[in-house]
Amino acid sequence: MTTSRELPEPFGEGLAALLRGDLPADLHRLPPGPTAPGEPSPSTEARHAAEEAGWRVLPFSPPDGPAAEGENDGGGIKRLLIEEFAATFDFPTGTGRNWDALADLLTDLSWLPPARGRLMVAPHWSAWRARDTEAVDTAEEILREAVVHWSTRPVPLAVLLG
Repeated sequence: MTTSRELPEPFGEGLAALLRGDLPADLHRLPPGPTAPGEPSPSTEARHAAEEAGWRVLPFSPPDGPAAEGENDGGGIKRLLIEEFAATFDFPTGTGRNWDALADLLTDLSWLPPARGRLMVAPHWSAWRARDTEAVDTAEEILREAVVHWSTRPVPLAVLLG
């Protein structure tokens, strides 16, 4: 399992540093939800700040419904997880749907429109982890490799996990 880093406090300032490039892109942890009624969630705050900074926001949805066949062995959750990556990153039609293909696609992203950076926001990541720790650990390793890959290029990829 990879360990996501905490953004410096307060969250808004740490996020701003990340979006400016003053903080290295990585897998970062989202703080818990809003502390006061009417206050925006950290994921909403991150989405707005990233869009204002010219970053492409890639919202990652929570797991939806049962995994059907293969859920007991993790295969169903793995499939759902990879399909959510495909939807989030708008993978081209006909591309593979396995861990190797995911790793290859996350280090390509040539089909995405130009942006100053890319920010995957997954506020419900812990819900995926609750369904299948092993599959989520593998996904995090692949994400970390993609973040490292993009860290040496003009358009970084950062990830916020809830």
